[in-house]
Amino acid sequence: MSYVVIKDIVKSFNGAPVLDSLSLTVNRGEMATLLGPSGCGKTTLLRCVAGLTPPDRGLISIDGKDITGLAPRQREVGMVFQAYALFPNMTVYHNIAFGLKMKRLAGKEMENRVRNMIELVDLAGKEHSYPAELSGGQQQRVALARSLVLEPKVLLLDEPLNALDAKIRKNLQAELRRIQKGLNITMIMVTHDQEEAFGISDTVYIINKGRVEQAGGPGEVYAAPASRFVAEFIGNYNVMAPDEFRRLVRAENLAGGGSFAVRPEVIKILPAGAVETFKAGGNGKDGWYVEGKIDNLTVKGNCLCYRVKCGDLLINVDQLNDRELRRFDGETPVKLWIPREECISLN
Repeated sequence: MSYVVIKDIVKSFNGAPVLDSLSLTVNRGEMATLLGPSGCGKTTLLRCVAGLTPPDRGLISIDGKDITGLAPRQREVGMVFQAYALFPNMTVYHNIAFGLKMKRLAGKEMENRVRNMIELVDLAGKEHSYPAELSGGQQQRVALARSLVLEPKVLLLDEPLNALDAKIRKNLQAELRRIQKGLNITMIMVTHDQEEAFGISDTVYIINKGRVEQAGGPGEVYAAPASRFVAEFIGNYNVMAPDEFRRLVRAENLAGGGSFAVRPEVIKILPAGAVETFKAGGNGKDGWYVEGKIDNLTVKGNCLCYRVKCGDLLINVDQLNDRELRRFDGETPVKLWIPREECISLN
């Protein structure tokens, strides 16, 4: 049974629709991510769930209880913002304890809960430090602990790692997932970072113009985007109109009326004179060979990212940065192998 139910939520600002009858469900103990471009409505949706922004209409329930009209403090929902909103005049300990004090919890129980949370977020030894004495990553851990110590049914996170540098961000992604799994708490996180969403989520919801464009596990969404928007947004897909794709592979009678998408990592790049070892043909039994010329090469760590000019099209090809593999320089003639089974027909 779904733990969080969001049904037909509508929200407009000054007559401009932001959420357009948006619906989704989240299971108990799940890490769900709302992924989409700026202005798509994902943060507004999170604020509706938190009770900070009332929807114009629709229903929100948690654990079978309708919370649509409840005040934020009655919802048993925690929220962590991108701007940590810590009290600068309070220590780590007192920042985390603040919400418990507001609930008039004191004594040994409060102390135990705060101490346990400090251990959980790996801040032992920082109890008496002030926010200004902490790194950005440590401050975000305090903000996370301050929400978790209240034992919310659902924790909402609004781009919580966006302000951190790449290395700290990666470490905290892993920490956030560890904490979520350890507590078995339901989390809903907003991000515009595809790598972050696909790296830590159980379910990814792609939001576009106030609606859910696609929902599914990270692997499922990445391997089978439901639309051209999803394919272009989630990664470096080669997305082509039907006539462009047929012209590229020289298969005028190829079935399919929508756009075609091919992931860059499934395309093989070979020397122009390479022996053709795959089964090809006009309509491609297994796929197609395509001639081209290197337009650009970008090295991204362990990945060689080629842009290959094939006629009037530019095709992205990703190859493992292995020193035993040949590296192709600018304007080198090459041959691409495009596997038929990896070509996705989009709506």
